[in-house]
Amino acid sequence: MAIFVYAKIFGIIKLIYMNIKIKFGVIAAVFLFLIFAAYLYYAPIIKKNNEEKNFILEKEVQLSDNDKKTYEDRLNNAEQLLTNATNDEEKLNALMMKGFNLQALGRLNDAKLAFEAASKLKQDDFSPHKALFDIKVEMNDLDGARQSARKSIELAPHIADTWVRYIEFENFKMQTSNDSIGFLYIEALSKTNNHPDIVTNYARYLESIGNLQAAKEYWIKAGEINPPRAALYANEVARLDTLLNQQQ
Repeated sequence: MAIFVYAKIFGIIKLIYMNIKIKFGVIAAVFLFLIFAAYLYYAPIIKKNNEEKNFILEKEVQLSDNDKKTYEDRLNNAEQLLTNATNDEEKLNALMMKGFNLQALGRLNDAKLAFEAASKLKQDDFSPHKALFDIKVEMNDLDGARQSARKSIELAPHIADTWVRYIEFENFKMQTSNDSIGFLYIEALSKTNNHPDIVTNYARYLESIGNLQAAKEYWIKAGEINPPRAALYANEVARLDTLLNQQQ
């Protein structure tokens, strides 16, 4: 009888122990899940904050007294225009003017805020995003610069200058792979209808990665697209022919 009682008590203790063990395991699992969820939530914020510490908010610019006064006067004028603006178009123009003059004075973060305000006034206008691209590069906000450049291109894919500067940024600042740079040039050629600036920049890029034959073909293409400068481009073709012959 005693053995039976002891066995039953032991069974009850074991059951309690198992329940406690299971509950502890559940609690531990929930705790670990909460830690993981917190990491997923806060890691990007911490990363962004760390990156922002490296942003250049202001920089010292070498300006003569006359130049500094000129930019300050233009800035005051922009503020006045903004105050007196009666529609979004006038506000946008005043904000862009304000941003450019703040940038010239080295007040980069203030310039960025002005351009951001301008981008919200007319969301289909590419120019504030193009200005944001430039200012973010200057601030060392490279991921932000990439986003602004892509937005500018999305809104106005036919603007060759934006493509040129964006591809150079990807090539030299972001060190994007040669294949990706090549795809960007092909896309730019398509979207700008073979704009001469894209064609010639692509030719230079192809030469820089050692593809002399393709570079030559694009210089020839540039001459066909832009006849007034064909003689100048022919010099590049001749120079590449010399290099190609040296390789044989």
